[in-house]
This record gives sequence, structure tokens and C-alpha cells, in this order.
Amino acid sequence: MSEAALIEKARAGDRDSFSQLVERNGRGVYGAIYHLLRNPEDSQDVFQEACLKAFGAITRFKSGLPFYPWLLRIGVNSAYSRLERGNVERRVRKEAAQAIREEGRHQAHGEEGLQALIGRERKEALVRALGQLPERARAILYLRYFEDMRVKDIAQTLDLNEGLVSVTIFRAKEYLRNLLEHRLGDEESR
Repeated sequence: MSEAALIEKARAGDRDSFSQLVERNGRGVYGAIYHLLRNPEDSQDVFQEACLKAFGAITRFKSGLPFYPWLLRIGVNSAYSRLERGNVERRVRKEAAQAIREEGRHQAHGEEGLQALIGRERKEALVRALGQLPERARAILYLRYFEDMRVKDIAQTLDLNEGLVSVTIFRAKEYLRNLLEHRLGDEESR
């Protein structure tokens, strides 16, 4: 069944049609939420909240528009609300640091283990650097590079102008580049 037909049936109150829409579009929405919150339990809760909000507002959905950006906007806004309410970031950073320390204790030794460790350290440096970006910049970068959305679509989804999205992408990439060069340079000089 087409998305438009499912939307019309969902607008008429058909829960199964709404569930099919969420199944088709939910993975990307959950990914964006998880990227912002970086905690599976909080992300699942927020995803469910967003789906409930969307179901409650489906009658106000504008026919003819794609469902994914609408559900994504609800999900991202719900994630922002959770961040503001729960100070999730501090707990996530603490848990991530603990996980990194524990993983370091279990590393294999030898050349293969060393190469794997270097790759993981660089990935972890990128994750830490992304965590230092403001939530909006993280969301924009996630949508651009992990969801492969165009600047125009990101702007519509997050209700921002295209210029702001483009500038945010540019500045965030510069910030990450400088931060990673500094961090990786410090680590290599040890």
C-alpha cells in the first residue's frame, strides 16, 4: 500500500496503518534520537513518546507531504525536550567514559590488537568530539551524514533556514577537524 494511502487511513483512525508508517520510517527517526541522546533506553522512550505524539496529531498532518520528515521533526523535538529535562548528557558521558575504560582493559595485545586499538581510539575521539557540539549542530550533522539528507530537507525538518543549516555544517566540520587534529596530535606525541 502506498504511503499516501496509509496516511489517509491513519488519519481516519486506523492504528494498523499508522503502525506500518512507523515501521517504514522509524529506523531513521530512532537513529536521530539515539544520536542526540546516546543512550538506548532514553532513546527508545523518546521514540515511543514521539510515535504517540504523532498518532495524536495525525489528523493535522498535511496530505501530500512525506511522512518521514514530519515524524523526524517530532522525534528530534522530543529528544531536545528530554535533554533539557533530564540532563542526560552528563550521565551519557560518564557511562561512555566508563565503557571506554572497560574496553581498554580487554584489548588484545600484538600488532593486530594495536591496529584495532588505534582505529578504536580514533573513532572514540570522533564520538567524544561530536559530543562536544551543541545539540542542534549534532542533529544537523547526523541528518546530513548518517541519514544522507539534503540541506533543504534538513532545514524543512528542523524548521530552520537553509543558510543556517549550511553554516552550521561548515562550522561544525571545522570545529571537529581542529579538535581532532589537536587530540590525535597530542595522543601521537605521547
